This record gives sequence, C-alpha cells and structure tokens, in this order.
Amino acid sequence: MSKLQAALPGYSHVSRYYSDIDNAVIVRLQLGELYVTRNDELIRTTLGSCVAACIRDPHAGIGGVNHFLLPRDTSVEPNREASRAKAVLYRYGEHSMTALIDALVHFGAARHRLEIKVFGGSVLNFKKTQNSAGEQNIKFLLNYLEKNNFDIAARDLGGDYSRLIEYAPLTGTVRMRRYRQENSGDLL
Repeated sequence: MSKLQAALPGYSHVSRYYSDIDNAVIVRLQLGELYVTRNDELIRTTLGSCVAACIRDPHAGIGGVNHFLLPRDTSVEPNREASRAKAVLYRYGEHSMTALIDALVHFGAARHRLEIKVFGGSVLNFKKTQNSAGEQNIKFLLNYLEKNNFDIAARDLGGDYSRLIEYAPLTGTVRMRRYRQENSGDLL
C-alpha cells in the first residue's frame, strides 16, 4: 500500500497517518467525526455507548464511517440548529447518519447498493439503567435504518464492553476487539 493519498474534499482535517506496523494508512476517527474515502485505508474508532455505522457502496468503490454520541441534541433550539458547527452536529445520530449517507451519494454511491455494518451502544457503567445512552443510540440507529429501508449486513450492538473497530471501506472488512470494563485502561 502506498503512503498517504489525498483525502476527498472536506475530509482532510481527519487524523490520518501511515503505520509501518499495519502496513496501511490509518484514519483515526474521533467522536463527532465522519470520514468518506475512495482510498485503500483503515478507519479506526473506539466505541463505548457511542455508535458507528460503517457504510460502503462496493460497486462505486467508496465507503465511510461515522461516530456519534447520542441520537439527537435536545439542548438546541430548532431555529439555531442550522448554524451549529458540523463538528457539534455530527455528535448526534440524526445529523451524522444523514450526512454520511448524503456524502457517499455525493461522491457516487447509490443508496440501493449501500452495505451497512453497525457497532457500539454499550452500557458501560456498573449500574445498568433503562434507557441508557447506549440503548438510546441502538434504538435510534435501528429505527433510522428501518425507516429509510436500509438492511444491516453485520452488527455488534449493546453489551457491557467497549469496542475498537477497524473498517476497510474498499473490502467491507471489519475487525473488532472487545474490551470489558475491567480492561478499559487498555484503550488509551
């Protein structure tokens, strides 16, 4: 694999580096970010109660990932929402999911060919509560995909463990590591 290739317009701000250990370009996706690529790259993100959707169009050779915190921002007045920074809006599933799918379509994907894999939504605290952030994220995500007539090709949702996911958009391969709460210190 070659060293860094140019990112698609609008995505050069996302952290990317070449890893000799992995012999690959690694994209380090943070909370509230999304990334779309045509390059042979590995997109990594760490999830607790947050959720990530790994989406690609295998025919168009494009894919991407988002990483959102909660289904929606309930603290914002609707008339101010449009002026908020993307980095803030993408923390919320209602914006992040739509933005990721719209970006893929903008760069040549077809909605009917999208392959979708979803991860995250853990309940990580010892006191399991109903309607936790993880459960809210899962419910939102599944409802969003169903409402928009998308099938899920693979999923690993819920549970009491963090996840490190690594997605290769060109092949659709996802590698995932699970970390139980007692091992959460390993995620640094």
